[in-house]
Amino acid sequence: MNDAYTPITNQSLASDQALRFLANSDLHHAGTTMYNLYRVDTQHFNQLSRISSTLLSLQNLSYVLSLTSPQRLVLANLLISIGTGIVNAYHLNATNVYSVPFWYWGPSPPNEDLLNQAVDLTKLPGLPCFDYQSCNNVPPRW
Repeated sequence: MNDAYTPITNQSLASDQALRFLANSDLHHAGTTMYNLYRVDTQHFNQLSRISSTLLSLQNLSYVLSLTSPQRLVLANLLISIGTGIVNAYHLNATNVYSVPFWYWGPSPPNEDLLNQAVDLTKLPGLPCFDYQSCNNVPPRW
């Protein structure tokens, strides 16, 4: 998500095919990374698929190109915040200590609050409404 910042905020995005390709590729990579994560962490499928869907929906760039430069800056900063939230939810909650009583070597479940904060960022102004539930304030079925 951090990689998408530069092409999305570049003034030449609309006219530079290489920048558009780069932005598309970065958003696609971010979306598929989220997809791969929710395939591993099935307990958080709903949260991670929401983020993945948002990123993959942005990849065609029609929404991004419709934004003004200041709006694209807001969008790029939202993407960085979402990515940071995901990293912090999983990485900072890891248990990498091998001593009593911490016998487990590997990641623990994500920090629920941080993960949900990242998901909530996909609902802020600056990101389009991509699904029926979020567009119509319909609570998800868990």
